[in-house]
Amino acid sequence: YREFTSFRITSRKPEYVVLGDVSDDLTYANLNQVFRLIMGGAKMLALQKNRYWMRADGLAVDAGAIVAALEYATQKRAVVVGKPSPDFFRQAVEQLRLPAHRVAIVGDDPEADIAGGKRAGLFTIGVRTGKFPAKKIRSKARQPDILLSSIAELPEWWERQRRAPVDDSGKNNLNPSQEGLS
Repeated sequence: YREFTSFRITSRKPEYVVLGDVSDDLTYANLNQVFRLIMGGAKMLALQKNRYWMRADGLAVDAGAIVAALEYATQKRAVVVGKPSPDFFRQAVEQLRLPAHRVAIVGDDPEADIAGGKRAGLFTIGVRTGKFPAKKIRSKARQPDILLSSIAELPEWWERQRRAPVDDSGKNNLNPSQEGLS
């Protein structure tokens, strides 16, 4: 990965173990090697902590389950540098040079995308494609500000936002339920 070209990659006494997507490369031997490195003093960095994701052939275990197993086995906490870490979202907002309330995240994961975005103060747009649950989400922290059936609806919704009246604060005050989007 080009993101790691400035780092020295080693399996002997590393300072950090970076946990990302393992897909079909996960074996007991690989998992145990990582476990031993962490027990030997390496710190755990997780690129994300999603429980599962949607592949073409259906739901699949994601890195979060592996991170949780290693946290349990080592009794050490991973530092999450990706979703759902609020710092991940804040860093993206800083790069955009916009206030958080002017930035939206579109996602199909109520936990990583929606709850993570809300904790960072972003406007959240859920899409029912992928792994978004069909049943109503009970947790307010995981409820998107609006919910679309598909990302294909996003351009039309965006265009309605551009034409919507603006209040004194400069924000659109649309009620998504009035728009027929929830």
